[in-house]
This record gives sequence, structure tokens and C-alpha cells, in this order.
Amino acid sequence: MIRALLFFTIMVCVTKFCYAQDSIIAKSDWSIGAYGNYNLIKNSTAIPVFYGSTDCGVFSDGDTYGLAGGVLVEYSLFPSLLSVSARIGYAQRPGFLTKDIARFEVYEPFSQSYQPLNLRHTYDATLEYLVFDIGAIVQPFEEIPVRLRLGVDAGNSIFGNSYIQNEEIVSPESVLFPNERKIKTNFSGRVETITSSYGASGILGYDLEIGEGAYITPEVGYRYGLNSIITDADWKQQSYFAGISIRTRIGDTKYMPPPVIPKVDTVIPPPPPPPPPIIVREPAIRFSGVSSQPLIVEETVVTQTFPLLPYIFFDSAQAVVSSAFGVNRKQDFSEKDLPKDMLKTYYNILHIVGKRMNENPKTEITIVGNSDGIELPSSSERLKIAKGRAEKVSEYLTKNWGVDSKRIKVETRDVPKIPTNVRYTEGYQENRRVEIYSDDPSLLRPVVHSRFLEFTPVQDIQSFSIKLRSDILPASWTLSIHGKNGVLTQQSGADSPKNISLQLPKGALANIDKELFANDSLKAFLKLKLPDGTELNSDCSIQVSKTKNVFEVSRLSLIVFDFNRYDISDQNKRMMQQFVKDAIKTNSTTTLNK
Repeated sequence: MIRALLFFTIMVCVTKFCYAQDSIIAKSDWSIGAYGNYNLIKNSTAIPVFYGSTDCGVFSDGDTYGLAGGVLVEYSLFPSLLSVSARIGYAQRPGFLTKDIARFEVYEPFSQSYQPLNLRHTYDATLEYLVFDIGAIVQPFEEIPVRLRLGVDAGNSIFGNSYIQNEEIVSPESVLFPNERKIKTNFSGRVETITSSYGASGILGYDLEIGEGAYITPEVGYRYGLNSIITDADWKQQSYFAGISIRTRIGDTKYMPPPVIPKVDTVIPPPPPPPPPIIVREPAIRFSGVSSQPLIVEETVVTQTFPLLPYIFFDSAQAVVSSAFGVNRKQDFSEKDLPKDMLKTYYNILHIVGKRMNENPKTEITIVGNSDGIELPSSSERLKIAKGRAEKVSEYLTKNWGVDSKRIKVETRDVPKIPTNVRYTEGYQENRRVEIYSDDPSLLRPVVHSRFLEFTPVQDIQSFSIKLRSDILPASWTLSIHGKNGVLTQQSGADSPKNISLQLPKGALANIDKELFANDSLKAFLKLKLPDGTELNSDCSIQVSKTKNVFEVSRLSLIVFDFNRYDISDQNKRMMQQFVKDAIKTNSTTTLNK
């Protein structure tokens, strides 16, 4: 299609160049071209949901969209009045049908009751036709280039013929098919009963002349399917479409009129005036980086260990898991994709526990719900809210990660076994929590990011030289440094800018490898705004140099102690022992921060 459009565009340009105004052209009756359109396809069907039986209903109506395009040829019977036309091309006529069924009941474990089973059946067919279309074109108004094309077509699905029929459980939410999924495929393959498709169409177009004998024509139209496109059920298609066609005449002939002998003028004309002097003006802006050395960042291989804090905190008198922990399962969740940040890792604790319990089916956990001891008037009310918190966490793991509830033990306490000091308000906030315990140390093992690259600035300041032409007096200016993903830093001011230095933020340089353009560079942009609102812009490149550290760094990010305790828990001991074993070598340097 693209090659055809390019070919006809070249033909239009060549035609316009060759047929100059001093030539006389004998116009041909033949035109060739190409067309393309976008279709809204309305499917009307009576296909049974299950082949051979209508007991479970039939698919009825469905709207889809498709593209069509091809080549065309036209012959003018009566110029500017009546032409005949033929088109051959490609057409997408897909079908997407749905049918909802609710005839059964199933047992829903969370509500412990029978609920209606709502099923949705979908029939998705991909049909791609070779289409041949013949028709007549009427142009009723000579002064208005409107044209009406009436035609009939025949098509065969030789380019594409396939379908897939799925069944989906819409509700209840917790019920799945035996394959542990909510969607299953019942049938797929070729539409074996497909037959040739016949239709009648009307197209209304408006000719826009782009050259001698060359036209671009915006078109809108309607196609009515004359027959069912399959033999074993009723399936008809109607289309509303909009598109464009391009065509040019072929076979025009031209001849030159007799030459006109010009009259000789004996009066000598005066000499032409001298050309105006060429004035060379200096550029409006001279903008460049002037630092003596490029921006320098140091590349270090880092291994970082993030211990897990197995606590989920709640608001007062509430048993709702905060949205910060993620209320839905992440289907593609992977620990290696977690951000290298302690707090963001903590907020993924439920995803981490759910994923690990799926990977280790024998692992069991204990979930302990706590209150802060004062948030409700009575101990029974507080124990109830503590139980609700623990059950919400348990429900999250069973519902979102499919963990068997038999692997989860729920306990409740009025206050935690080792409570936080309530001398300050924060102590009450920390006591409103759910604690997760397991006899399997691997379940709550730290999250380890192994041997990733970290970039730290060595020289992070870039200076710029700015010189403006004397007649450029800006009202304001903005200087910014950009990477591939947008603005890294910027500075603005009023009046004329002088020489400026910008320091890139540490966060931007930490991910500098994702921001660099070709040849390890960033871009600097200077925008000037003049008093009349006009903007002037200039830019330059900033070279970035990366150096590699001669050593690797391993970090253990957090060791947590219980309140009023200085001894290290068994879990933290195992984590530190593993860290020492893996990371600390005979020539290593270790730093402890408190």
C-alpha cells in the first residue's frame, strides 16, 4: 500500500512538471490509483454458543473495526458525469461476539453459600479477504466535484481465517476453572464453514485536485452484506467506513502549439538596479558548555541486602490493609524487580510472602493480630479488631496468592507480646500491627540484589557560556539539562543570562546509564522569552565520562532490635552470618552505622 501511494505521488509530480502551461493536453479516459479506509463492522449472527445446540443460547450482535485497501482503475464513459470503476484489494472483517449465561449456582467458599455462576462466552474471529469490487460513479454537478459510487463486491478469506472461543467466569470472583484460571479456551482453529462474501456498497467522495489529472478524494461509505458468510448459521456483516483514494489519469497526450514570433523591441531597456548589499549578522545566541572536564560518574558493582520487617501496620480502630501494600496480586511479581530501597521493599512484604509460600508449598506461617490496648473501650472489642486485622492479611494471601488457609494459623493479642513504648504517640501506632512468623527461616529471608551497577558523582557541575547579540534583550530565561527520560535539572531567571553553572542532583546521576544519548552525552537547552512573547532556543551536548571502581561494595541495610532489647534475634544472626560468609573477604573493609 505504501509503495503504491508513493508511486502515484511521484506520477502526480512528474505529470505536473511535464505538462507546462505552454503545452496542449489531450486527456485520456483511463485513471489508475489506490485506496484505503477504516471500517466499523457490525456483525449480526445466530451462531450457537455450543456447536449443534442452541440450548445455551446463541451469539447475536457485535461491533469490530478493520482496515481495507487496494488498487483501483476507472474509465470515463461521459466525462464529468458517468464512469465505471473496478477495485481489487485486501479487507479485514473480524468478528468479536459475546454471550453471558447465568443458569447455574456454585458454592462460594468465602461467603459459604451458593451463588449464581455468571459465565461469559466470547467468539473472536480473524477474517481477512481478497475483495473484487465493480461499480459505477456518478458526478451529478459539473461545478461541484462530488462523486457517488455504487458497487457490488465479492470476497474470499484467503489472507486470514481463524477463530478462538473462550469461556470466562465473571462471578463469583473466587471461583476458578479446574485449570486454576478464570478463562479457558473451548474451541479454536479455522472457520471451516466460511464461504464467499457478497455485498453492495455506496461511497460518497469529494475530489481535491493536486496536479494535472491527479486527485486525492476523501470518502465515506456504507456496505451491506448480501449473504451469510458461513454456511451452517446466519452471520451477516454491515460496514460503515471512511478513507481516502488517490488516482491519476494515464495515457494523456500533448502537442505544442505553433510558435509565436515575438515582436522585436528596438528600445534598449535601462540596466537593472544593483542587487542589495548582503548583510551578515552574527547569531542571536552563542551557547556552549565550558567546563574544563566532562561530567564524571563512578560506576560501582554493588550487592545490597534488605532484611524483611514482617509487620503490617493499621490505622486506629481499622482492619483495612493500606493500599500502600498493594491490594491486588502482581501477576508478574519478581523479587529481582523490586526497587533498591528499604521502604519500597517493605511495602512489598505481602507479595514477597505470597510468592515464597507458593514456591515452598510445605511452608506454614502464624499471623498474630494486635491492638494498641486503648483504641476501643473494651478488651473484647480490641481482640475483635485484632482478629479482623489478622484475617485481612490471611485473606489477602489466600485470595490473591492462592495460599491454602490450612497453612495459615491466626492468633490475636490485646497488645503485642513485645510492645513498643507508648510514652509517645508513635508507640500506639506501632502496636496496631499484624506480625508474621514462620518456623521456616527461608520464608522471611532478606531480599538480596546481587551485583548491580551503582553510579555516584565525582564531578557533577557543568558551566555554560552564554553570549547574546546586542539587540537581544530577553525578559526571562530557562536553562535545563535533559536525559532520554526528560528534564534532569533546570534553572530560570529574569533579564539577560550570564555564565551559569548547574549541578546535577545525585538521584539523576545514580541512574545516569538510563539517561545517556548516543556517544555518552546529555543535552542542554537554553530558552529565552522576549518581551513581545517571542521565544528563542539553543542547545548543546554535554559529555559524560564513566569510571569504574576497582572494588565491589556489599551492604546490609537494616538490623532490627526488639524494644528494650539489645540481643540479636536468631533470624538476624543467620542473616549476618550469611552476609559475612558471602560478602566479607580477607581484604574487605566493613563499616557499621548505628
